[in-house]
Amino acid sequence: MTPQAIFDKFASRIFQISCLQRATRKLISEEVDSLVQMKETGGEYTSIEGFIYYRATDGAVRALKARQSDVDQALLNCRFHKIKQYQWMLAEAYEALEDFLEESYAAGAMRTGSLWWLSDYGNVGPNEVDERNFHWLLERARRKKDRPFSIIERFRANSENFRRLEIEDATKANYRILLVLIEKLRHVIVHNNGYIDDLDPIVNKAVGQCGKDARFKAHLKEIFESYLEFHDGRPIVCLLEVNVGKEDPTYRFGGYNDSLGHLLRLLVGFADLVTETVENFDPRTT
Repeated sequence: MTPQAIFDKFASRIFQISCLQRATRKLISEEVDSLVQMKETGGEYTSIEGFIYYRATDGAVRALKARQSDVDQALLNCRFHKIKQYQWMLAEAYEALEDFLEESYAAGAMRTGSLWWLSDYGNVGPNEVDERNFHWLLERARRKKDRPFSIIERFRANSENFRRLEIEDATKANYRILLVLIEKLRHVIVHNNGYIDDLDPIVNKAVGQCGKDARFKAHLKEIFESYLEFHDGRPIVCLLEVNVGKEDPTYRFGGYNDSLGHLLRLLVGFADLVTETVENFDPRTT
């Protein structure tokens, strides 16, 4: 598989997530508008939601306690549902990036044997790699320890251009911070229901992964905090849109900052950099 084909597949997955985000935003916005109109006109609203299951022993139907909501609670529920859906979109995007990096690492090995450590090949020497196909290399890439960051380190070690642009590209983006941020957010989304009960240990690990000294810690903590809000008294990962301030020229048109969309665009920008890096490897080097 060519580097460009690998990029196109990844970009297509992110585009699908972006379309899902827009659809989710539209549907929930319509629901919120309907609820707000009902509240303002004094209309009555009551929602009762339940859940049933079947007992394994006798197949009898059992019902959990139903949840009843008035219009105010329904509005809160809409926001929470949107938060949860955006969380899982980010998690899916990060997992797509992991697949992309593994495939790009395999494609890079087809072009230059110097990209991989000898241990990456297992029992096969680098002079035998040409006899192996892409799928064999991909299987080896998926076994690499501490991926995807160990894969990124190899790109960094083999490309001065990647090493420079990873820290600050033409748009001033710092991809090294970006990927650590998203990896940590994805971890709490998957393993702690999206809540961060203690941020300091997460920041401490992130500082080490970003390769920065302790003086950078406070700034990194601020970045994490910008993606949190409180829900039921606990900080939760929140990637919702944020309305711009009145001083912003787009304020009068309902402008907003798209937190999730911004992260998705940065992921594709990073993937583009990786693809360019792999394409620039000289196939004749060993």
